[in-house]
Amino acid sequence: MTDRHHADSRLEAALTAAGLEDSRPALRARLKLLRERDAGAFEQAVRRYEDEILPALAESTSPLDAWLEYAKLLGELSGRGEFVAIDETGLASAWAPPYRPGTMVLHLPGDAALPVLPAAIPTAPSAPQQAARGLLLEGRLGS
Repeated sequence: MTDRHHADSRLEAALTAAGLEDSRPALRARLKLLRERDAGAFEQAVRRYEDEILPALAESTSPLDAWLEYAKLLGELSGRGEFVAIDETGLASAWAPPYRPGTMVLHLPGDAALPVLPAAIPTAPSAPQQAARGLLLEGRLGS
């Protein structure tokens, strides 16, 4: 059995080392949404976490990539959309591992009723990333 505390500590260290905000609360909120809307998707997310993500967080050389793959899964289970990386210049592209330092990673849902899922948010975002965050996560236009 995988030590949850060890896995959580490694994830926390990886987020800090990469200069990222803690995205665990956002993913927990998405899990709660899945539990309320789609029990099958919720069970799939929990099973995948237990069987694949938790061991990867505890043992892999890249716990951050494992975490981002889980965020991508949660986004996909909650509905269609795009899992994108926004670089420091504001250029968006499909996210693929490995995580590149300074990149913002989001699930942009196809359903406007769903909130954007922040998977990796730099603690010191560039100006273009701040603008993207304001628009996509906070619903603000301009500064």
